[in-house]
Amino acid sequence: MRINLTDRQIKLLELLEKQISGCVKCSLYQWGRCLPYWTPFSQYLAIGEAPGKEEIDTEPFVGTAGKKLWEVAGQYGFRKEQFAIINSVQCRPVKGNSNGKPTKIQCQKCKPWIRKFLRIVDPQKIIFLGNYAKSFYDDTTAGIIRMNARDAFYYDELHDKDYPVIFSVHPSVCIYEGEKGEKLLSNSFKAFSYLGENHF
Repeated sequence: MRINLTDRQIKLLELLEKQISGCVKCSLYQWGRCLPYWTPFSQYLAIGEAPGKEEIDTEPFVGTAGKKLWEVAGQYGFRKEQFAIINSVQCRPVKGNSNGKPTKIQCQKCKPWIRKFLRIVDPQKIIFLGNYAKSFYDDTTAGIIRMNARDAFYYDELHDKDYPVIFSVHPSVCIYEGEKGEKLLSNSFKAFSYLGENHF
């Protein structure tokens, strides 16, 4: 089973970053961009929702919610360096002076970038973090609590391949819901840690 990205994958990811950097498919780019995160050790894929103010020109999940995410993931032996990370939109939605939520059209505009990223990384498994991340899977932005810690497959038609996935609440739920939210996120990573063992 592959652990490190190949030289070819790394070159393709660098090219994809340049393409995303120039994207103006929707108006969100004017508020700043957060490029996908990856390392040579990326084995898994995490899809998030949208970059916040603190993530512009840095990387996904570096704020308070991100710190909680990696704290909980670490309890199951996962490190951030093992993940390739991309958001449902690569640029920051705003509402007034605060972080906002992307529209369905904006998510649709970014879907091709996510597909390309996924196909290059070719992860062992995927975790969808939040309703907007889940919309990449089923085009709906609701129901993540009900689906939390559930598994499924994402089928990529180009490579004719099924990827095992876990649906999870967004780590921000730990901030808003406290211990209850942290339990939900923990359940997701517990399921993610076992994901794939019975699928291959």
